[in-house]
Amino acid sequence: MRWILTITTIVLALAVPVQVFAEIGCATEARYLRMQKRFNEAEQTARKCIEDQPENADAYVELARSLAARERHQEALDWANKALSKYSDSADLKLLKARLLAWTDRAEEAQKLLGELPQQVYDRPDAMRLRGDVLLWGEQYTQAVKWYNRYDQKDPDNPIVLYKRAMAYKGMGRNSQALADLRKSCEIAPEATNACKARDSFAESAYPKLYTNVFYGYSRVINRLDGWRLRGAVGSELNENLTLMGTWEWMHRPFFDERESDWRFNGYGYYEFDMGLNFKGGGGFSPSPIFSPEWNAFVEPGWKFEHFKVSARFWHIQFPSEPNEVLNPNVELYFKPFMLEARYFLTFSEDDLSHSAFLRGFYFISNLTQVYVGGGLGDKSDYLEPRDLNADSHWLVTAGFRYMLTPNHRFMISVTQRNDQDSSEWETYDQTETLVGYEFRL
Repeated sequence: MRWILTITTIVLALAVPVQVFAEIGCATEARYLRMQKRFNEAEQTARKCIEDQPENADAYVELARSLAARERHQEALDWANKALSKYSDSADLKLLKARLLAWTDRAEEAQKLLGELPQQVYDRPDAMRLRGDVLLWGEQYTQAVKWYNRYDQKDPDNPIVLYKRAMAYKGMGRNSQALADLRKSCEIAPEATNACKARDSFAESAYPKLYTNVFYGYSRVINRLDGWRLRGAVGSELNENLTLMGTWEWMHRPFFDERESDWRFNGYGYYEFDMGLNFKGGGGFSPSPIFSPEWNAFVEPGWKFEHFKVSARFWHIQFPSEPNEVLNPNVELYFKPFMLEARYFLTFSEDDLSHSAFLRGFYFISNLTQVYVGGGLGDKSDYLEPRDLNADSHWLVTAGFRYMLTPNHRFMISVTQRNDQDSSEWETYDQTETLVGYEFRL
């Protein structure tokens, strides 16, 4: 009888562990199949597990994940909600639900759910990563970077997280840091993400550290002498937010019945704050002006949004004969592959008020190539253009082409046709100018 009692005791002692192992086993099997990308089998295994063991929370998690892997997000979300009705305190289920909410374009609900989780949950790397992902999808790039940085402290140099942090940096406009993360992700695991492809593509459009360009222009005015223009620029991106630019221009063109030359020198700085606020300011002068302003200065605050940018320039332009005050609001709309630029000029002079407007559209054929066409009209000739044509009104059309030969070399050409009318002499001047340029970026 003693041996019968002993066997009975052993069987009873092992009964509960066997049941536990069985419960763990079917959910683990479903997870293994899902990790092997055998999603149909994983779904079937998880469903069978729920039928046999309806109290197994892990089975609900695996079923929802298997459905989500095949983009059946709403069905997966329904199963996650069923599981949460039974296991309302499960952090795993809440994290899964938050991810599914984000995948079904309900990022705000996902962020709210994640914000309600206890702080100790965010000691887990997977929770940190999910918080960053949801913020990234919701285009809250600054906060996303903070969570990816926290993850990086726990699990350094994860190639997927590096790639996602690069996308967040790009959204913030911090291009050099984005490119650094893409390069590292590509080096660690070339096949794990699109980092290598994104790195090559991003390098083409990343802001340069240093760039310079030079343009040569030839203009022809009907019944007047020909003219030439030579201009250039040197600029530097000192960091992700600050850019400085200096420009120079030499013009040799008709002035009444003779030729005269003018030099102009200008410079400006551009700083972009967080959340899209930006500021530009600068000015310039002409050493011995004949038809150029003696000096000018401007300030231009602006705000950049996802699909458009607005700014307003306040400009003082001092000519030898009179000063001009200019209010110049600008709008740029971005809907890739198109961009639309609209500018309006309201000019106050000593005894006059004039209006000008300019509209230009860009088409980005690729990251390397773009074309544009535009036009404008106004009461008087442009204030930064030669003043020998004392016109009462003007109109112009322009078109251009820009092509990036390599990430460091760009070729540009533009043609402008302009018509100025002088009512006092009943004369019309038609001017055609062609500009050809080359830009080097380092």
